[in-house]
Amino acid sequence: MAGQLRSMNGLGPIFVAAILAGAGDLRQYAHGRQLRRKAGLNLAESTSGKRKGQIVLSKRGDSTLRKYMFLATIQLIGVNPVFRELHEHNVKVKQMKRQQSVHKLVGKVARILVSIIQTGEIFSPEKARKAFALAA
Repeated sequence: MAGQLRSMNGLGPIFVAAILAGAGDLRQYAHGRQLRRKAGLNLAESTSGKRKGQIVLSKRGDSTLRKYMFLATIQLIGVNPVFRELHEHNVKVKQMKRQQSVHKLVGKVARILVSIIQTGEIFSPEKARKAFALAA
């Protein structure tokens, strides 16, 4: 399992170990959204007396998993050309703020990690580019 996850250029042994320690067996997740939710990276509405309807991270989950998912995504953006292109596309073409783009890519990383384990394949940059081109 760790070998499959290490096939992503930029995802080192510490990130893989921390994600697997926090998430457990990735085969138990039907979709990457479940992994995101376990890490507390899903969006929720925050309302109180002063603010109304702000969208924030729920942070109801494993804080260590959340930290390493976020840091792994930052690392992938810096090292992996596929994620760098996605981040630049989000910022320049879709006019997202950089932090919004990073959080969107955290979701993509979660979906990729779960699908890599479920299909038994390794990460393929060409396949990822095709899949992301269809989604854009």
